[in-house]
Amino acid sequence: MFSGAAFVVSGGKTISGRAIPEDFSQFARGGIPLGDWGGVAVSIPNLTLLALGIVVLVWVLLEANHVRPPPLCHWRQ
Repeated sequence: MFSGAAFVVSGGKTISGRAIPEDFSQFARGGIPLGDWGGVAVSIPNLTLLALGIVVLVWVLLEANHVRPPPLCHWRQ
């Protein structure tokens, strides 16, 4: 679905890495450092934090509107 939307938005042209703005590229590569673990720098990627924020936002909106998914099974306990 997203690749189809990207195809329509780009007019059928392929987007190369050079076409990505430098600011977005730095944001995508960056993250919040958590420290070192065994001599390796550990961080939480910015895009992971963005995805987590979107999930929380959607969850809050669904809870505010009392939207409940159907039960996975109808077993009686």
